[in-house]
Amino acid sequence: MRIPDHMWQVVCNVESKALAAGELVYGVLLQLGVDPQEIVEKIDRGRSCIEVFKSAPFDAKKIAGEINVLKLHGVKVSVKQIKKTDWQDLWKKGIKPFALTKKIDVIPRWVTTAHKKSKKFPIYIDTNLAFGTGLHETTHFMSQIIESCTGKFESFLDIGAGSGILAIVGHHCGAKYITAFDIDPQSITVAKENLAANNVDGVKVFAKDFAKWKSSKTYDFVAANLISHDLMKFGKGLVQRVKQGKYLAVSGISLENLPTFKKAFAKLPLKEVKTYRGKSWSAILYTHK
Repeated sequence: MRIPDHMWQVVCNVESKALAAGELVYGVLLQLGVDPQEIVEKIDRGRSCIEVFKSAPFDAKKIAGEINVLKLHGVKVSVKQIKKTDWQDLWKKGIKPFALTKKIDVIPRWVTTAHKKSKKFPIYIDTNLAFGTGLHETTHFMSQIIESCTGKFESFLDIGAGSGILAIVGHHCGAKYITAFDIDPQSITVAKENLAANNVDGVKVFAKDFAKWKSSKTYDFVAANLISHDLMKFGKGLVQRVKQGKYLAVSGISLENLPTFKKAFAKLPLKEVKTYRGKSWSAILYTHK
């Protein structure tokens, strides 16, 4: 397919006090049929910036219009035209090797001369989503939680696999049997490439909607990095995937939604181990009672 000379960029700037509205923006984009691979989310000083790139100005303006009609407080939407040379790798600019956890560094796969001096274990990641690199607070927290449980699990389930980064972290923290899936088939393609680049073999990776997944298999560790709405919607189903006494880690909860989320999950047979709070997002580790 011919790459257009210009693209149209929809930018949604979300203030730090309106992160729940940011989740609504993401949901609207999905409802409008925007491919998750086209969505870039960046966090800077507590603010979220959600970007979408479209080849047709009509599509970009339609998306902006659908978001504006909601009149979300703290959300500003703009549309601008950018050149091919600017948009092709726009989101990759500024992404450099960084510490994901105390023991793991993330190395972008397009950076070829990195990690020569670091004593940490390198994970090599490439993705079309800034979310999937590990830069986002939710992925960062989830990786820390997995590392904190090193050696305490053999089977690992990654729901909302994205780039596959959590499956890779799970592997390096002791998982011998890993299943990872995402609703988006293109994410699975990226995840398989990243798993191969990190020499992680034997992982069951596939595209699937959790709501339609009929497996009755249970796991020592279940990682669900989704938005708050989906986590609460799938709450009972998530718990059913966790072995008695083992771990459920959930992330993707804005600080605004945290009290509501905790109230909903307090009704489930779970024991809260630890809550992780960041500038904008939170994550929680539970054990199945």
